[in-house]
Amino acid sequence: MTSKISFSKLLKENLRRRPGMFALTAVYTFFGILYYIIQIQNAMAFDGWTRAEVYDVVLTSIGFNELSIPCALLGVVAAVSGFAYLHSAKKTDFYHSLPVKRREFFRVIVTGSFLVFGVFLLAVAVIELAIAAALGYCTVEALANLLLGVVCYLLTYASAFFTAALAMILTGHIVVGILGTGVFIVWAPVLLKCMVGNFQQIFFDTFVSPPRLLNLLDYGSPVYRMVLYSGGKSSVYTLRRLTEGITWQQVVPAAVVCFWIVALAFLCRKLFEIRPSEAAGNAMAFLKINPVIRVLLVIPLASFTGYFLYSLTLSASKIWVFIGVAIGAVLFHGVIECIFQFDVHGLWSHRRQMLATAAVALCLTATFYLDIYGYDTYVPKAEQVNSVMLEENHFNGRQSFFWGESEHGVSGKEKEEILSLLRAALYTDSEGDVAADTTKVDGYYEEVEENGAVVAQYYSNYNGMDLSDSQEDKFVQVTYYMKDGRQIQRNFPLDTVSANEVLDAAFRSESYRKSLYSLYTADRDKVESIAWNNQISTMPLVLTEKERNELLDIYLSELDTLTYEQMRTVVPSGELTVFHDTDVYNVPSEDYYYIYPTFTKTIEYLEGKGCPARETLADVNITQIDFYGYQKEDSGDRTITDPERIEQIKGHLQ
Repeated sequence: MTSKISFSKLLKENLRRRPGMFALTAVYTFFGILYYIIQIQNAMAFDGWTRAEVYDVVLTSIGFNELSIPCALLGVVAAVSGFAYLHSAKKTDFYHSLPVKRREFFRVIVTGSFLVFGVFLLAVAVIELAIAAALGYCTVEALANLLLGVVCYLLTYASAFFTAALAMILTGHIVVGILGTGVFIVWAPVLLKCMVGNFQQIFFDTFVSPPRLLNLLDYGSPVYRMVLYSGGKSSVYTLRRLTEGITWQQVVPAAVVCFWIVALAFLCRKLFEIRPSEAAGNAMAFLKINPVIRVLLVIPLASFTGYFLYSLTLSASKIWVFIGVAIGAVLFHGVIECIFQFDVHGLWSHRRQMLATAAVALCLTATFYLDIYGYDTYVPKAEQVNSVMLEENHFNGRQSFFWGESEHGVSGKEKEEILSLLRAALYTDSEGDVAADTTKVDGYYEEVEENGAVVAQYYSNYNGMDLSDSQEDKFVQVTYYMKDGRQIQRNFPLDTVSANEVLDAAFRSESYRKSLYSLYTADRDKVESIAWNNQISTMPLVLTEKERNELLDIYLSELDTLTYEQMRTVVPSGELTVFHDTDVYNVPSEDYYYIYPTFTKTIEYLEGKGCPARETLADVNITQIDFYGYQKEDSGDRTITDPERIEQIKGHLQ
């Protein structure tokens, strides 16, 4: 039957019946403007603020930012309010009795929702631009960033609206529809990512962090993708970045979100046209999709039950993971079926499907337990890798504040040697290895007789460096920089001999040293000052630019001769602390470089500048020595004040 009611009249009537959407959109508009004003006010409140700093805040605040979260919620509310009548039998019968095609109703609801949001969004843009102009910050760049922000907010609103609309059309009860909206938004980027990450953490011994490949699941929800971009990434959408050239990192996410919006809009309209009128009041409008939705929810929820039970038992045994997965599969299958049927008796419905789902969940868990993916023994082929980076406790922290040129570890021919050694170490049985020397462990004190005198000897860590092979295994963290752009990380527990062999081979590589020590490739103009210390005293060095470069050249020439064995076993005699400028902080950052006893040229140069570089504890006037954690039969804390005894001991302290 052809409608004789004009589209404009339908639109006005629809908007008249949705005052809540107007009110919430107005509140969102108010807080959007307020947020913008507060951000600028906060930037101008700091002492010493500059116009350039405030301008950067204007660019960020006027564009796409954290307000994407309430924007997405507003889209959900608009869809729920627009399609809520589908969940009322009386309203459904009334609207479907009107001489209006369903596709026309769909157009009215969508148009009204976007019209209201668009008008208020335009008002916010005009007001923010006027404020920027009043403050003298209205530039082409600010205008471009504002327009880009408007587009991004529209994409966020549209993705949330059609996601919620799909949930409302598929369901027959408003509570189930809201729950469904939440599921659609978080299922791929949250539930699946957490499920895989939890299983990797439990079953894989070499697990470091979830692979970047899992980030593809973020594209499984356009709402999540847009909100994720707004958090701390608004600079991606500034004109300044766009003028640098359009990249795939900008094009692909936008294209995927647009594809999702078009696909969801098309799917919503088709399902809206064929939705049974009698579905109002039921949990689901299309019963045939119930098993699919149930399976997609039960498997990740069952995995979380297994992870929770495993954690609850203090990770005592991995069998608890399987027990938890089985319990979770049965429990959540019943709960979801109860929601579908609105009946507690649904808890035990469809037993065959319940058992089949539990079996699938357990088989999936078993694939991680058996490591059929070869995760723990993965060593790529040399032709697949650009470079390899290795870390262990001797190098902890060095890469985290690396400030040299971008280097990624061992490359070239040395790369093939490292990969071969790793592959051999992973497939070698370590039971026949020589037992490690466990007599010299961190914090261990021992009284020994030396030249007729009993002295105390102390074996210690130097700034976290294990000076002995006191553990059977060493954890070597490996990062493969693949030729396809991926970074794959593993944390291999290797026996001490194999670990030392691999690390020694890496340490001999020039590319590895450049990746570990920033001074090889860093811009020396960023060095602000250098200080020397040996844990006894600290002395800032007063050097000209020429002298500073001389010192660094001498140090690096001797660092070239350092072997991994020396680094691992020799206690440094001091260190150079390099204070350098960074683009992130207003205060200089610190970088440290150990000075070993074999670095004679460096030590001589420092002595020439007045540093007591050869000073040891034997040269210090010590009046008291306190021992803590003394490990003897009469263990306990001890204090020595006898001058003769102190003289006997202090020459052996390091």
